[in-house]
Amino acid sequence: MNPLRKRSKKRDVILSALQARPDLPTAEMLFRDVKATIPEISLGTVYRNLAVLEQQKLVLSAGQVDGQERYETRTDPHAHFICRECRRMFDLEWSSALQEILQDARENLSCTPESCTLTVTGLCADCSRWSSAQAPGGDHTRSTNNDIESEAITMKKWICSVCGHVHEGIAPPELCPVCKVTSSHFHTQEEIAEARANAGKTFPDDVPADKLKAAIDGTDAVKDRPVKKWVCSVCGYVHEGTTPPELCPVCKVPASKFNAAE
Repeated sequence: MNPLRKRSKKRDVILSALQARPDLPTAEMLFRDVKATIPEISLGTVYRNLAVLEQQKLVLSAGQVDGQERYETRTDPHAHFICRECRRMFDLEWSSALQEILQDARENLSCTPESCTLTVTGLCADCSRWSSAQAPGGDHTRSTNNDIESEAITMKKWICSVCGHVHEGIAPPELCPVCKVTSSHFHTQEEIAEARANAGKTFPDDVPADKLKAAIDGTDAVKDRPVKKWVCSVCGYVHEGTTPPELCPVCKVPASKFNAAE
């Protein structure tokens, strides 16, 4: 029998951050939350500790949205809601309905059901309120579901630091639709302006100033970067994009382990 893993401060913080969120976050979302408490933590550390917590049955996978795993701590039968606009995922209290489905499988099919997944899609409270607020006299405050502090809804322009794609929404997309990099590569116009003022240079460094300005102004996105095949040197996974993924989705090694295919 494998010995029990020792408790870890980072693991405890990651678990607490997950339990504190009303939505079902990705590892990257948790990384941004935990980084405020542990600035030196890396995304790879978050992935590794989530894997340990899954082994300990303290964290479960809630499935994937846009190709990215979502995590939760609930183990009882329940359903999920996915917002088609901001792509957040929430729990639905439909345990009785799911129990009826499992019971029906037992009685009518003589099966031994082990799990049941039910997903509802639509607009979350924030996005519904934002949509309503477009009408004259609309209410521009966010809902306070799950005792979250009320805050103003802010639709922002999120700019991909790799290809310059501009996404407009409450939050950056989980994956860039152009070059497929993750949400951590997206920055707001305000962040870019602040970095320029503080550092006196173009931000991000890898996007030329003229192309970045075109992206901010809403003109054509940067599309001249070649798409390559990147091969993981550890497990052989192949990723297609302008850059390698931050982490291999198979063996979780960082981008430095990927090599461009000839």
